[in-house]
Amino acid sequence: AIGTPGRCNGISQSSIRALASDGASVYVGGTSFTAVGATNANRIARFDGSNWHPFGTGLNSNVTAIAVAGTNVYAAGDFTGGSGGPSAVHLAHWDGTYWSPLTNASFPSALTLAARSNDLFVAGYFTLTDAGGTNTSWLARWDGTNFWNVLAYGPWTTRSFYFDGVGYTGMAIQDTNIYLSGHFQIGETDDPFSHSP
Repeated sequence: AIGTPGRCNGISQSSIRALASDGASVYVGGTSFTAVGATNANRIARFDGSNWHPFGTGLNSNVTAIAVAGTNVYAAGDFTGGSGGPSAVHLAHWDGTYWSPLTNASFPSALTLAARSNDLFVAGYFTLTDAGGTNTSWLARWDGTNFWNVLAYGPWTTRSFYFDGVGYTGMAIQDTNIYLSGHFQIGETDDPFSHSP
């Protein structure tokens, strides 16, 4: 539970699916809550240690991941946006008034988020073309303006997921290292053209 001890100030009758912190506040996302304590908040809210704060009208479906990069708050999930705001399918940025899309890129499944300084890393099951024209699959870096490819594979690298629509489901960043979990397999095969007949 999150809230002030001794007060009915938390979230009940819901499933919390996402937590993030910027050091000063805790950000909470979930599947069905419409209130936190005495504050109306749809599926996402901020707790400053004493009080809850909504993000406008919230989001219209499940929030499964939250990240804070610098002063920017990002959310991922099953939503398509918030009431009265623009369409923001599965990945959104809080612009101070509405949850807004990052770009016109499509994210069929953005399953996990992580931040490093002002950069946002998005992982899941998707393909997009980055700002340099490179096709990027499953993991991308957002610098506040553009998406960029992150992973580089050798020419004989094999990649596969065990379930369609389920890619990387967990991510952590330590310095320059990125750690990923999920239902996938990555390996190397021999170059069949490197051997003489």
